Parts: sequence; C-alpha cells; structure tokens
Amino acid sequence: MKAILFDFGGVFVSSPFAAVDDVANELKIPKELLHNIIFGQYHEDNAHPWHQLERGEISLEQCREAILSLGRLQNLDIDIYQVFARFADIERQNNDVLITQLLQWKQAGIKLAIVTNNIKEFDHWRDMFPFAVHEVFDVIADSCQLGLRKPNQAIFEYTLKRLGVDACDAIFVDDYRSNVEAAEKAGIAAFCLTAMDEVTVQSFIDWVAVH
Repeated sequence: MKAILFDFGGVFVSSPFAAVDDVANELKIPKELLHNIIFGQYHEDNAHPWHQLERGEISLEQCREAILSLGRLQNLDIDIYQVFARFADIERQNNDVLITQLLQWKQAGIKLAIVTNNIKEFDHWRDMFPFAVHEVFDVIADSCQLGLRKPNQAIFEYTLKRLGVDACDAIFVDDYRSNVEAAEKAGIAAFCLTAMDEVTVQSFIDWVAVH
C-alpha cells in the first residue's frame, strides 16, 4: 500500500446529510423524498442540479432555483439556503483519531489524497483541518474544480495518475457506499466508514495496517 485516498465530509468531519434529515422531520416528509429533491440520485452522476453544481457547471444560485422548481413539482418549497443554515446546527465532530494517524502515515512516506464532492462556494472546507491541507495531502481532487464527481471512476483515475501509483497500491475511505463501490470497480481497495466513533475509526486504521 503506497497511497490512501480520503473522502472529506463524513470522514474527517460529520456529514451534513444529518441536517437534511432534520429538515425532513420538521416538514413531516420522507427523508428519501427531500434527499432526492436536493441531491438527486446521489449514487449516480447525472444531470441533476446538485450534480451539476458539484461538477462546477452551474452556480449555487442557479442550483437553488432549479431545486426550488423540483420541489414545487412535489408541492414543496425547498430552499437549499434554508437547509444550509441548519448545517451549523449539527455537531461539527472532528475526527481527531484519524487526523493523528494521518500525520503518522504522512511521516511514514505514504502518499495522501482527498477525493471530495464539493462546490465552489464551500471552499472553506479546507480550513476545517488543523493544518494546511496542501502541506499534508499530495493531491486534492475537488469535484467542482475538476468537473468530475464521485461515483464517476474518472476522478479516481485522475487522482491515482497525479499520485503516480497504481490502483492496486492504493486504498480509499468514504462514508457513502456507492462511492466505495465505485473505487472498488476502479481496482482500489475501499473501506466504508459508517461512523466517526473511536471504535469504527480504529477498525479502519487496523484495516489499513493489513493492506
């Protein structure tokens, strides 16, 4: 194992999807319905406004208007700006155990990369690390900058090429099952981090040790 590829949200900090679940509960609508309106079929990579936003093809405001229209088809007023306001309400749990281990992997000479679906207007995610990301991660594959988003296997191929390693020499961790499956289809051993508690994170660290 020569390189480790990491998702960001749900791996290093808590996932914002929990805030969307809270809004669904308040609106008394199924969580799946709200997720589909805002994020589309997230396990796919298609023409949904959110997918376009994560690929950097449209602005956040354009995405907002498109999702408002999608919501109205369901007789719902879904303003993503109001949903985003709830992101601050969820616990921004930092994965201190993983960050400590990350720096040890770096010191050991293992190449590190971030492979994240993100949007241009949320570039402040880089400031949520206790270090300068460009000094620790050898590659940052940000979907909105590349025009590629998970689960498109091309984003993994791009990252591996930049790292200079083969798929069989890399591993990937993500909290979203379809992204894990996409990495595996690209030939990368992958781990689905289902929670950020110490026991689950340690199980991932132990899994890395045997690869």
